[in-house]
Amino acid sequence: MTTETMPSASNTSVSNTPGGVFAVVLIYAAFAALWILLSDKAVAVLFSDPAHITLASTLKGWAFVAVTSLLLYGLMRRLLGADDTRPVAGLRTLWLPASLLAVLIIGLTAGAISYSLEQQEKREIARLQAIADLKTRQIKDWLDERLSDAELISSNRRLAEYYRQWRDQKQPGGQSELIKRLEEYQRHPGLQGLMLLGEDDTPLWRSTSESGPDNRISAELRQAAAQARSDGQVRRLGPYRDGGGHVHIDFIAPLAAGPGPLLVLHADPYTHLYPLLKAWPVPSASGEALLMRRDGDWVVSLNELRHHSAPPLGLRLPLASKRLLAAQALRGEAKPGEAIHGVDYRGIEVVGVTRPVPGTDW
Repeated sequence: MTTETMPSASNTSVSNTPGGVFAVVLIYAAFAALWILLSDKAVAVLFSDPAHITLASTLKGWAFVAVTSLLLYGLMRRLLGADDTRPVAGLRTLWLPASLLAVLIIGLTAGAISYSLEQQEKREIARLQAIADLKTRQIKDWLDERLSDAELISSNRRLAEYYRQWRDQKQPGGQSELIKRLEEYQRHPGLQGLMLLGEDDTPLWRSTSESGPDNRISAELRQAAAQARSDGQVRRLGPYRDGGGHVHIDFIAPLAAGPGPLLVLHADPYTHLYPLLKAWPVPSASGEALLMRRDGDWVVSLNELRHHSAPPLGLRLPLASKRLLAAQALRGEAKPGEAIHGVDYRGIEVVGVTRPVPGTDW
């Protein structure tokens, strides 16, 4: 006589019922939604560098696959039951190909991550090159505008005539006419102030924006004035810090009257040059434009820094610093426009692109 044992209701798993399956699916959906929401927010808070964000996103994707795989394994064991009488020899033969497949998947994923990071770095370098070109052109345009202003004044023969009348005291109106014209120039939005130097470098007149009646000028300005008198060309000086602690970029224009008088045009870098360098064309938590020059065995920062409290001209770093990005560029170890890997003024690993500003030592 053949008999068959019918399963009792008490042995039936809850997960085999439609309601149980729906509950499992609902729990999985809720878990997946929370994972995506919270993990993306965590990555956005913890990382700002695009390469780090790409790597973190890949790793959290792996973690999601691992966790859901474990949950699926547990669910399938529960659905199939723990029947010890089932043959397991066939399952054992699957371990080797399964292991090889897992290694292959891990290798392909690692290669994909490496390729993705490499492409991301190439895109960032291309972006840095474009920004470096843009900043260089903007700085050059600003300098050219100021030089044009100074050359225009230098070629004004009427100013030279007014100065000659003032110096020779033949016509009393020469001084007032000269000052009147200079005050008109001083209203130019790109200028901070004006100063007229006599043949002996004595300030004969200062605009109202100039500080104090001090008749002394800095050694840097005196040297630049001598060079301007020597060749009759407009000279640029700075950025430099005057005796009052103010940062200037000066343009020294010889008047057409001869080798004697000079007009010094003070340009305030805080009104245009420094804001120009601060402006970053794309959102970035770490991007920064630095204006540097070599001073003997030192690298000097000329502008305001994003991650340091030192004022312009206030940060000096050794030129011999092997991995300092700016030092590498100033030592000529990297070609203009090529990516440089090194550390910044904080000692943090960075990648940068340098461009020389034409007509300057910047």
